[in-house]
Amino acid sequence: MFTSVVWPNGTLNQKAIYRKEEIYQGMNGRFVERFFMNSRESYIFKPLTNSSQIGKEVWIHNHLLAKLPPIFPKIMAYSIDEHTDNNWIIFEDLGKISHRFNEDIAYKVIDLMANWHSIPVENFMSEPLKGPKPFIEEMVQHLFILKQKLQDISVQYGIAEKMLDTIFSMLENHRFSNKKVLSHGDLHQGNYGQTGKRVVIIDWEHAHINSPYWDLYHFLDISHPDFPKGMNKGLRNLLLEHYFIKTNLPQEEKFSFKQEYFLFSSAFSLWMMLLIQGDLERNASKWPKTQLIGQMSETITNLIQCGEELKQDLISDKWRFYYDKSWTRYEENPIYRGTRPSRLRGPS
Repeated sequence: MFTSVVWPNGTLNQKAIYRKEEIYQGMNGRFVERFFMNSRESYIFKPLTNSSQIGKEVWIHNHLLAKLPPIFPKIMAYSIDEHTDNNWIIFEDLGKISHRFNEDIAYKVIDLMANWHSIPVENFMSEPLKGPKPFIEEMVQHLFILKQKLQDISVQYGIAEKMLDTIFSMLENHRFSNKKVLSHGDLHQGNYGQTGKRVVIIDWEHAHINSPYWDLYHFLDISHPDFPKGMNKGLRNLLLEHYFIKTNLPQEEKFSFKQEYFLFSSAFSLWMMLLIQGDLERNASKWPKTQLIGQMSETITNLIQCGEELKQDLISDKWRFYYDKSWTRYEENPIYRGTRPSRLRGPS
């Protein structure tokens, strides 16, 4: 059916289709398009130009997504070729997707996330699945190396020095949980939405094995120039608790689960600040400066909110271990019992 729809150069053959419309432009400059075979029958055409990702989305569809309910678009046809321009995928069209963020959709996405996070990952640990960004441990190392740069950015945007010091102090003595789950990898607002009465999750090409906090951060706190949203402390806490319940974690671990998320989110947001500031300084981003400034503002807001959660709950006599470097005091916190501090330092 689709053999005549795509030219050998990887573009749609307009002579073989009824009409087409652009949906969005990818980082590669090419457009994901909806095309119609007739006035009512439509599909989604996605060109693939990232050589490191070629074939991955098809593999994920066949091996991982088959274990999930139908919350994703099915692959109808594809081409995997040694010539980059000849790689493409045709998906079923789920219909117009609204990418709004609201409380109702948020709870439904958390339900779905808990589902795919429950898939056993042992059989996939050796697969060459790779996310779009470094793991959190690499990010933390990067933060310490560029600590002075972050201090300068913080002064520029009015972030309290005490908060930044608190986060670095905590990161210096913390080793994040080694729990691993199947991660969507890039769960920003543009990759989930509602079509009709159904919530769907799209663009799984960055799926990989990672911490459960990875998807949670992308869903709750990552910023995107095209999809600004307003998160607040109350909703964030409610959604974290909902995820905690849906994944059947022991009740006694709830405090430590949320605290580690707040620290993970703070570290990731600091890393995002470096990324956005670099785009602003180079003035070479695909997004206008006004959108990047908005993205920076949202990132800083989320950083402050999560940083204040850490400050409120941990800076007390009971949790004084962050400033008392002895191993005895460190072990008093159930979050870290049985693990040694991992000290990450940047250049002196």
